[in-house]
This record gives sequence, C-alpha cells and structure tokens, in this order.
Amino acid sequence: LDNVVRGFCVAEEKGEFWGATLQGVSRWIPRSGGYRRYTADDGFPKNLAARVRGMYRAPDGRLFVFCFGGLAVYDGAQDRFVPYVPPGELPEGYRSDRTLALHLDRWGNEWIATEDGVFRRDSQGKWTRFVHDDGDPRSLASNYITRFFEDREGRVWISSESAGVSIWTPGLDGFDTLAHRMGDPESLGSNNLFAFAETDDAFWLGTQGGGLSRLDKGTGKIRNYGFREGLPNETIYAVLPGAEGELWLSTNNGVARFNPRDGAVR
Repeated sequence: LDNVVRGFCVAEEKGEFWGATLQGVSRWIPRSGGYRRYTADDGFPKNLAARVRGMYRAPDGRLFVFCFGGLAVYDGAQDRFVPYVPPGELPEGYRSDRTLALHLDRWGNEWIATEDGVFRRDSQGKWTRFVHDDGDPRSLASNYITRFFEDREGRVWISSESAGVSIWTPGLDGFDTLAHRMGDPESLGSNNLFAFAETDDAFWLGTQGGGLSRLDKGTGKIRNYGFREGLPNETIYAVLPGAEGELWLSTNNGVARFNPRDGAVR
C-alpha cells in the first residue's frame, strides 16, 4: 500500500480494506492474504489513474473513486473501475472531466462536485446548479468543490478548496458557511477540507495543511490537532470512526490511529 492514502473504506461483510492511492486503488483481500491493485495497467481508467483524490461508498453499496478529471465506479462483474456518468440527460454546463466528488443523500438527491460549482439531481431527475455569488452571503462558499458529508440530521456539508465548508439544511434556502480565520486558533485549521466524520459530541474535519479540526456540537468551539499533538502529517484525506471510538486518519505520511478521548496518536 502506498504511503500517500487519499481515502479508504472497509467492506465489513468480507473484511476487505479498500485504499485510494496516488496510483489507483489497493484492495486487501483476507481470503488470499494479499492486495489486488487497480491501476492504469489493470482495472482502472487510464485517463484517471495517478490522479486519484478520494473514495466514497454510497448507501446503495456502490464504490466510487474521485479523481482530478472525473469519477470512477467499481464494476464487480468486471472487477474493474469504469468512468461514471449520471443517468439521463445531463444539465447545461456539466462536464464529466471537471467533476471532483459525488454524494447520494437520504432524500434521494445526487450531489456532484465540480470545478464550476455543485450540480444536484433530485429523485425526479431534475437538476439544480449552485454557484458562488459575491453578493449573496448564503450562496455556495466557492465554486471549486472537493467533498461532501451528510450528518445524522440530514444536513449536507460541502467542502471547498479555499473557502471552508458550506452547510445545506433541508427545508432552508442557501448555505451556512464555516471557515478558517487568519490568526484565530479557534477557527478551522484550513479552508481546504478533504474529510469529515461525526461522533456523538463532535464533528471532525480533515484539512489540507491544517491538521484535524474538532467542532464541538454543544459549544460550537473548534480545537485543532497537528504535528504538535502527534499527528504524522497535517494533511488529512479521510477520517474513519473505529469500533472502539478511535478515528483512523489517512494522511500524506501513512495511516494514523487517533484517540479522541486523550488525543493519543499511533
């Protein structure tokens, strides 16, 4: 497995581990005791290999890989990843080579992040496009979108490359914004966010260059963890809660196990 791990997921029913790396995808298969690697030479689209930036397991079981230049989805019948294109007629302005991430929410919406804002397809197949507007404080924080996350209340968090995170609440118009403020240690560690996780008392946000940010649900206060707290790297590509309350972090320097109770890292 490469040291630069940009996302991972676990197939609990099979005990398999999938990791998104710079070269494609690595899959740990317990029954064989080895890895199956999906690269440009075997099982991964040539135009997307070496440009991997994340991974997502959808509620319907499909496994998506996010790349600079498009999305790929795993085809179990062929045992390979293939380029993903949404079903039906595509909306005006949508370009597959500018897509960066995808999310399927509990309301039946399909959200697709691009370099040109967010496209959302509802359960009836209707598309809506969201973009940043300097004159509207409740518009999308930025047009260059990197990740989605859906919390336990059904809100969709939309991270950008340079402007923090926009939060969509069902039933409300527009977005709330959470961002890094220069010189404020109690704001997000960075405005470039890659990963999210939720525990009973907090939200955890993985950033680029700003480490791991903890947003307390009760107080709304933020605490940041980085090199000084023992993290091996301050770019966090994925955050995965474990069975014992720990958080698994994929970074530019391997995978770390973080204990939220005492901040211990190993």
